[in-house]
Amino acid sequence: MAPAKFECILCGKSFTRRFALDRHIRTIHGGESSKCKFCGQNFSRKDSYLRHIKSHHQQGGGPVGEVIENKTNENINEEKSQTEDPSSENDEVDCFTEEEAINGNLRKYTMEGKGKSIFDPLSYLKSKEDEIRSVLRREVLRKNIKYYLTMQVRFKKQKGDAIETTEPHFHGRCHILLKPEDIEHSLRESVMKMINSFIEYQREGSNWTLDRVMNVNIHIATYIPIKGSSYLPLPAKLAKKKAIVNPQNNDHKCFMWSVLASPFPGRRNPQRIINYVDHTNDLDFSDIPFPVKVADIPKFEKRNGISINVFGYERGILFPLHLTKERGVRHANLL
Repeated sequence: MAPAKFECILCGKSFTRRFALDRHIRTIHGGESSKCKFCGQNFSRKDSYLRHIKSHHQQGGGPVGEVIENKTNENINEEKSQTEDPSSENDEVDCFTEEEAINGNLRKYTMEGKGKSIFDPLSYLKSKEDEIRSVLRREVLRKNIKYYLTMQVRFKKQKGDAIETTEPHFHGRCHILLKPEDIEHSLRESVMKMINSFIEYQREGSNWTLDRVMNVNIHIATYIPIKGSSYLPLPAKLAKKKAIVNPQNNDHKCFMWSVLASPFPGRRNPQRIINYVDHTNDLDFSDIPFPVKVADIPKFEKRNGISINVFGYERGILFPLHLTKERGVRHANLL
């Protein structure tokens, strides 16, 4: 069975063991801490954090999960209280914790497995989708983010008179979110990736049977995309295809030259700016600050009757940064 891979969301380095990833984050990226949302005290260990909450902030003997949900989760709690009966035996009370590192640029939200659905990973993930959506929506409204989900489960098997256990993590795909509308598609992909990995693990495993879902984690990092600015050489893999016109500008108007290269392609040496200088007044670039932000593209599309898709390329993967709502007669795909 292939070993599980744990990838650092900040630098992309992979590890075969979880503790190695945790050590990497502590030593290379500055360490992580759990901050009490009631008194502001920081803890380097999660067990110390939970013990502090239970000892100093728990009220009325309720479960820890009821008091450690921080202020950012208040809307989730309010919505649930209006639709759920707290006395119901089918309710699932989560231990929903938040950890952060690198001055808040790396966050991890943990939902501890509770309730009857922990014996079926797909049902459990489906039951948590609303909470995951709320977290992602809150984060992406604040800033651009990269995120991935992990699910930890416990397997067990009989070996002689003893019972062996193992607790692997299953990873969803890493996604980039620039706006709330991107959440739904990425969440579906993440859930299916984890479930498929879980099924594959069971298929290749040797008599391991599911015991329960331990937890689901949302790993979030700040994402700062490169603005369309000056000329950058294409990655070798893309340059070899000879299918992309890459204008060689020395100003901050890479967006303008790239857009003009679509409806007015140069016949010879299309990478040269001289091919497009005569067409700069054929499209309205007024009130569009350079370098152009992704958020300004819809305004430009509407003003000029042109549709634009913008894609990013990282680690050999092509991903959308902006997809037009309606493809027009004039259309441009930008990288």
